[in-house]
Amino acid sequence: MADIPNEAAVVVYDDMRAVIDQTDDALLSNATLMVSVMKAARNSSQKFSEKHKLFMTVHEANAKMLESRRSVGDTLKLLRIMADTTGHGEMLEGCAGSCPVNPVLPPAVAVEGAKLPAAFVTTNG
Repeated sequence: MADIPNEAAVVVYDDMRAVIDQTDDALLSNATLMVSVMKAARNSSQKFSEKHKLFMTVHEANAKMLESRRSVGDTLKLLRIMADTTGHGEMLEGCAGSCPVNPVLPPAVAVEGAKLPAAFVTTNG
């Protein structure tokens, strides 16, 4: 079992929580932008194709942000596996006194085939 100091685990937890919050804030901001752009374009004299290109650009940015959020979830899965193997599991997603339970992202132990990357595995030997 890897030896990760509690102080380091707290830093990782705080940074992960901040990334999740900032990613969600970015998605919300982009959704607001889409509404604003659509309202502004509705009353403009731009051609349909120009408006559509504008809408698609904002939509594509949002799709990339959603992909980024999925990657954040993948990172969280790996951190959860690490936390479970180092005794810091109570600090991450879904545990009392920490982040709220994420109904979309189950605990790492429930993720079929989830394995800790070799770089994180240590052997006592």
